[in-house]
Amino acid sequence: MAEPVNFRVIGIGEFGKNAINKMKDSDLKEVEYSVIDDNSNPNILKANIVTALPVSTDMVFVVVNIEEEINMNIFSVVAETTKEMDILTVALMVKSTSSYNIDKKIEKLKESAESFMVMSEDEFVNENLLQRIKSITDLINIQGLINIEFAEIKQILKNSGLIQTGFGHVLGEGKELKAAKSALNSIPDINNANGVIVNITGNQNMTLYEVSDIVNEISDATKDNSQMIIGTLVDEDLQDEIKVTLIATGLDNEKVI
Repeated sequence: MAEPVNFRVIGIGEFGKNAINKMKDSDLKEVEYSVIDDNSNPNILKANIVTALPVSTDMVFVVVNIEEEINMNIFSVVAETTKEMDILTVALMVKSTSSYNIDKKIEKLKESAESFMVMSEDEFVNENLLQRIKSITDLINIQGLINIEFAEIKQILKNSGLIQTGFGHVLGEGKELKAAKSALNSIPDINNANGVIVNITGNQNMTLYEVSDIVNEISDATKDNSQMIIGTLVDEDLQDEIKVTLIATGLDNEKVI
């Protein structure tokens, strides 16, 4: 049996704290939480971060509101510290709908963030943040028809720059192709992605033929040298439906907002 993978969500500031409190009430499995609201000088803050993170931590999601300058400074120290500790780190950055000077803020973030997602406050309220974290942790924590190793996830996400996600959830006849197309339509520039993680979820009646149709549809939409890994999960709460989640990486040159 593979070694367990240790995930941690770090919330920065009051916004990050509220996000974590919301996640604790969800069905997110095998995830630990930390809140960092410390404006110490960088050296003291770095020492506190190292102390707060167990050496067994494999992957960290950092939740931060990019409108708050003081929290962005904390984020930079967190991201640089986890990088030095060789912990796979994905920043989950939330911006206001009317965010000012967003491109310059993102460029500054990219100096310290190896990999990051950007979402609006509306997406955050609609639990898109939780869905993005689950799309990765569930692939590792839950055994499925086709399982993905953490090493594969790390290879695609490490130093991947801008990450975009797409979701498709369809019931009834032709659900597999419709779900795949819905997820693809959520990422218009997926043909520029360097890597794609595919998470396919259905009930126990989902067939390998349906999985194959989904994979072929996604493969046709991506460039030939794009790295793709596929995982499938079984959810007995689903009826005649299929969920497809895509995580596309290496989209730094694409528009963020």
